Order: sequence, then structure tokens, then C-alpha cells
Amino acid sequence: MLAERSVNWTVEETQVLLCAWSDERVQKSLAENLRNRHVFKHLSARMSEMGFSRSPHQCRLRVKTLKANYVRAKLQRSVDSLQPCTFKYFSEMDAVLGRRSLLTSLAREHGCRCGSRCTHTKEWWSSVEWYSGSGGTIEQH
Repeated sequence: MLAERSVNWTVEETQVLLCAWSDERVQKSLAENLRNRHVFKHLSARMSEMGFSRSPHQCRLRVKTLKANYVRAKLQRSVDSLQPCTFKYFSEMDAVLGRRSLLTSLAREHGCRCGSRCTHTKEWWSSVEWYSGSGGTIEQH
């Protein structure tokens, strides 16, 4: 049986997905849970609310592809800083993934060696202004 290929993502669909994915509560939930099916169900529901029909699996694959393209663009930028970046969503991805890298570095400065999925330094994380004011996490279903 052949798998059906989904319709390509439009710029508008990708922007809606990135907006929902970049939410601090979504990022917090992704960082704290290895099993994140509930997060992509949430993203799929948000897409539906905005008039786009995308499954949780399609959302997960799109985010995975965007992250891979971001890493490739970031690497290219470090090799040749004069070359203009051609990745259309670089600034949106960098706003989220660059912040995550910064927070992981800050956590390590305060004694944590676990990386972005760490929960050992919850007291320190709760003192970070945007984290403590995020209003909670996405509930698992």
C-alpha cells in the first residue's frame, strides 16, 4: 500500500504553525516531555481553528523539516557569513531556537548539565521572568 503524499504547505499555513509552535507554553511542554504527541494534537487543533486541516503527524513533520532547514542555514551562515540566508523562516525559527540555546547555556552556568529537557533546576527556571509568567503548560490528553 502506497502512502498518500499530503498537499504542500502554503506560506500562510507555515506561518500559522510557526506562530502556534513558538508559543512559550508549547516550547515548555516540548522541552519537558519526551512523549509529545499531545503537543502536536494541540498544534493540529490550532491549525483547524485557523481554517487549515493538518493532522498532528503532518504538523510534527513540518516542524521537523523547518528545524532541519534552520540548522542547515545556521551552519551555512557560520561557514560563509557573507552569503545571504535563503531560508524563508530563519528569523522566526531563530527567535525560538536561539532563545532555547540561550536558556540551555544559562542553565548550564547555574550548574545544570542536562540540556534543554532538564527539570533539575525548576527553582531557577521559575525565577526567569518569561517562564514564570507563561501561565502553565499544555495539558496532556
